[in-house]
Amino acid sequence: MKIASYLAVALVLALFGTAVAAGGPDPGAVFGQDFRPLRAVPDEKTAVLIAEAVIAPVFGEDTVRGERPFHAVLDKGVWQVDGTLGCEPKCVGGTAHVSIAMKDGRILAIFHTQ
Repeated sequence: MKIASYLAVALVLALFGTAVAAGGPDPGAVFGQDFRPLRAVPDEKTAVLIAEAVIAPVFGEDTVRGERPFHAVLDKGVWQVDGTLGCEPKCVGGTAHVSIAMKDGRILAIFHTQ
């Protein structure tokens, strides 16, 4: 009985794989799942929230408060998040910078400019 069950499952999987390879039904549609590309950090707001959470333990809460608002720009799948100097346009100093992978949220770089 177990062998028949295994054979049935193998047959279904083989037929399903063939149908998909031949341009058949979308596997997500068949199983009711969403197979859109993963974007763990889909927008600027999310990137800024992650950056602030990473900056605080490294450079301190005062740095986070003093460099708001943070801005993020998506460049080749990486969010580049920077703080703002409060004394612009004429000021001396730097801001925190965090690079975050859009696909999986990995922190690729964190530093503070001078």
